[in-house]
Amino acid sequence: MWWMALATLHAEPVDRVLVFAGDRIVTEGDVAFDAFFSPRDSSPVPAFEDDTYAVEEKLVDIALARALAGDLAIFRPADGEVRARFDAFLASFPEPEEGRRRLMEWGFDGEEFLGFLYSRMVAERCVLRSVVASTSGADWNDRYLAWTAELRRRSPVRRAP
Repeated sequence: MWWMALATLHAEPVDRVLVFAGDRIVTEGDVAFDAFFSPRDSSPVPAFEDDTYAVEEKLVDIALARALAGDLAIFRPADGEVRARFDAFLASFPEPEEGRRRLMEWGFDGEEFLGFLYSRMVAERCVLRSVVASTSGADWNDRYLAWTAELRRRSPVRRAP
């Protein structure tokens, strides 16, 4: 019985699952981190830059695109590209060390954050290659929504109870 009391004293907060997207999950922590990350990052995917698109839905799309991309070479960014995006993120702070400190508060060291960026960039490349670019923003958005609807049809998305 004493071990239960001891375990309760050292309990860590649990990150609540919001959505099961195929074999991946989206948590409250993911949504909170995106609120910190996205304003300081520039995505080449218009839907990921659209503030009217729900963050939770964007993260589901990213999870499904990342799963679809797998480890195919065509979607892999070069190390230099990932590093450049990391440097651009750090440059969004008055001092780069502040950016590193803030990442540590989210549980990321430099290498872990590079891994996060790599995964995000793979998902973005998958989206961009899958949704044919056009000159019309509305046309691209319609194609994107049709593509994600098909992706969601093939990869079950369930809301957590």
